[in-house]
Amino acid sequence: MSVMTASIMPRSLRISTVYLLLGMLLVLVRPGDAVDACDVCDCSDPTNIDCQDRELEEVPTNFPQEAQAVILSNNRISRVPLNAFVDLADLLFVYMRDNPFQCDCNLRWLASWVQSTGSDVLKDDPQCLSPGNLNGQSLTSVDVREMICPTTPAPPVTEATTEAPPTPALATWCPEEESVLFTWPRTFIDTTARVTCPEGDGTAIRECVWSFGEGAAWSTPNITTCFSNRVTRRLSELAYLAPERVLDNIDELQTWTSWADQFTLADTALAAKTLSAISAAPSLDTQQCSTTLQCISNLMQADEEQLLEAQRMYNSVSMLMSVMEPVTLNTMFDGDTFVTTAGDIAIGLGVFQTVEFPGAAFVKQTTDDRRSYQSDQEFEIFLNDVSDGDLGGFSSIKLPTTLLDQVILSEPPTVQFTFYRSGKMFDLVSQADGNSSFSMMELQVPIISATVGGMHVTNLHDPVQVNFRRLTTTGTPVCVFWDTSANDWSREGCQLASDQHDIITCQCNHLTNFAVLMDIYGNIDNISDADLTALMIISYVGCAISMFGIAATLLTYSLFRKLRRDNPTKILMNLCLALLLAILFFVCSGPAHNSGSRGACVTVAVMLHYFLLTSMAWMGLEALNLYLAIMKVFNTYYRHFMLKFCIAGWGSPAVVVAITLAVNVDNYTQYGGICWLQPNAFYGAFLTPVCLVLILNCVMFGLVIRQLVGGAANEFKKADKVETTTKLRGAIGLVILLGLTWVLAIFAIAEASLTFSYLFAIVNSLQGMFIFVFHCVLKKDVQNHWKTILPCAPKGRPGTPSAWTGSKSMSTPSQLHRSSRVSDINIKAFHAMTIEDAGSHDDFNSIGQGGSDNADDTSESGSRPTTASGIRLDTSFRSIDFQAYSHPPITDYCNPPSPIPEASRECSDESTSVYDIETINDISEA
Repeated sequence: MSVMTASIMPRSLRISTVYLLLGMLLVLVRPGDAVDACDVCDCSDPTNIDCQDRELEEVPTNFPQEAQAVILSNNRISRVPLNAFVDLADLLFVYMRDNPFQCDCNLRWLASWVQSTGSDVLKDDPQCLSPGNLNGQSLTSVDVREMICPTTPAPPVTEATTEAPPTPALATWCPEEESVLFTWPRTFIDTTARVTCPEGDGTAIRECVWSFGEGAAWSTPNITTCFSNRVTRRLSELAYLAPERVLDNIDELQTWTSWADQFTLADTALAAKTLSAISAAPSLDTQQCSTTLQCISNLMQADEEQLLEAQRMYNSVSMLMSVMEPVTLNTMFDGDTFVTTAGDIAIGLGVFQTVEFPGAAFVKQTTDDRRSYQSDQEFEIFLNDVSDGDLGGFSSIKLPTTLLDQVILSEPPTVQFTFYRSGKMFDLVSQADGNSSFSMMELQVPIISATVGGMHVTNLHDPVQVNFRRLTTTGTPVCVFWDTSANDWSREGCQLASDQHDIITCQCNHLTNFAVLMDIYGNIDNISDADLTALMIISYVGCAISMFGIAATLLTYSLFRKLRRDNPTKILMNLCLALLLAILFFVCSGPAHNSGSRGACVTVAVMLHYFLLTSMAWMGLEALNLYLAIMKVFNTYYRHFMLKFCIAGWGSPAVVVAITLAVNVDNYTQYGGICWLQPNAFYGAFLTPVCLVLILNCVMFGLVIRQLVGGAANEFKKADKVETTTKLRGAIGLVILLGLTWVLAIFAIAEASLTFSYLFAIVNSLQGMFIFVFHCVLKKDVQNHWKTILPCAPKGRPGTPSAWTGSKSMSTPSQLHRSSRVSDINIKAFHAMTIEDAGSHDDFNSIGQGGSDNADDTSESGSRPTTASGIRLDTSFRSIDFQAYSHPPITDYCNPPSPIPEASRECSDESTSVYDIETINDISEA
């Protein structure tokens, strides 16, 4: 074949051909290393590269850049890696006949382009060898719909081995794209994607087309059929325009956004997407800048709940925030400064004449509190080092002269300032993200920001000074900046310099958006971000330990029936169950928050609220139970005692939660990284009940302790006081322990906040383990019961329930007719008593244990005989001959023989032998 010469084809066609080859897509050829063209081809004429008849299995790389024709005929090439020609700007023709081309989806781009453009770049009409149904068909006429890859989802990549950086392969697939209202699936080039409309039953379509220099690229979608509303249809058209086209229609967009208060969710999301495209515009004039800012300000007047939902679903508000800096910095203006206001936004731009930075300031010259910025004259920009007196006591920001000392500038810098009259934009982003550490603080406006040349400026030697006019007389100011990576305010690098004469002055060592948060409690500034993280870790680790302890406690009392026969133990088990579920939902609240599902978060928040309240309720009921046992129950009986306690412990919190939900479901939301209550709901629906329980507990414990240590204590006999004191110690060990954990949170204020916060996190998260230690590990009777089932433990007879599950229960029928002391029962009465067998001896034990609530059915005038003191003696018990204990008849009542335990007898003043309830139980069990 003769050497090709330069064509005289039109320049426009040459450029089109060049762009074709620049946009070729990379596909896989046979395994092997790519080779340079001049190593295997004739490059003697760099404009005509002859590679024919070379037994090549792949297209070579690194052709001479001046090549105008490449001859690849009569080789063994089956696929064409299109990036092989991407650097050939002058390439006009390619000869590829007599190659075994595999005409599947990987070569579809070439056939489609040749047929659609009519290009004659393929001069010798190459033909397909496979697949069989396309054998012999020309690439210039083959049906591209039949060029498919049934087994290969995407073409592999051929890597070029060159010393220079390789040219990136151009895509043959349009990537999956999550756009506003639509998610477009990954689609092969020259194919149409179809997705269901978000409204109605229509279908939105979008083509994946060939883009010169880019490869596969998405075209503008056709989604107008998805919307019946005229505004939404038009906004959907604007949303996918190029930045320059959006600027051409910016006045129309301003008109549409002026109706933002009537926008639907789709309108809001589409308008935000349209505005976000402007950030890619290379330049704007001052009018376009002002109109863009007005559109943003207009859009922020939409319904707040709608904006919040748009942020959660589409990041619409974040899109608007990201537009601010590029739009202002890309604005071209005449003169040294430019100031404009648009609704709630005011910006100031200044260009310095030298690379030296003399300092700068931006000042709001008025103190009025109008609903929006009305005039450019309200603000003044200074391009020099101004004194504090020049700031005039207004809201302002001042940049130090040393701001850019560590930066080498090649051209005069541009400084950009922004005032936000409303903090709505920042609040919505933080609220949607749900992990703000400052949710209970009030945002002070305006928010003031500054940037210089778009640079990231940090660790300044001389701080940036920001002045804010105080808008409220209450609260402690906290200086913060907006952390874009966390979507939340942060205090890092900022400090409060002064707070006087209605001016709050902050100093920060970096540039960004600055604001002041008013802390109504005055304690948040004492806890750093690192401490907050440490407190969270402590809480989660402690919760894991607590769950183990509570589960072990429940298992212990569930396994051994004798340990749970009385009401105090039943109260303990209910408390443990409530605590276990509360901790479980607390641990789940973090994942539910991060899932992004509002329904899941609300559900977890409701359950967490409920079980925390039930925990506090059972703690209060335990205090009430102890009060009744010591103060009232010696002469009082309560029917269905545990049923009433269960209604109070599980039912009353349900009422509080139901009321909270009925008032507003949004009371449960994302807060502080978990799913929890809004601040106002927290005060009324949680903090108030908790404080009431703590106060009532303190009152009841005070009365109980007064009863024990006061004059009334003399009425108790020695054995009773020992048992009651032991029981009181166990109850106080639980209730005081639980109560103090919440009191620690109340004391976490002012300078002591950090110390008490750590104490609260440690002690409160370890409640479950404390319960296990106090009520299982340290209990002798619990140890004895475990020894009976543990194979390696020394055996011991389980004793009667301990002081915690003590022998005196206030809710039993036996206590209706008798004192908890058996002071008038002597041994003669026991000798005279015949007890018949009824198949079980549990009721005999009930003399000491109090039986169960089921015994309530026995009437007061029942058939059970009683002693003179009113104690019933059930004649249905099995016979017990007390003389079977191998001792002579008891005649010395003050010195009874074994097996009566020494510690269980006591002589009265009348030298009458007295046996307490535990003695009777010991005899019964023996």
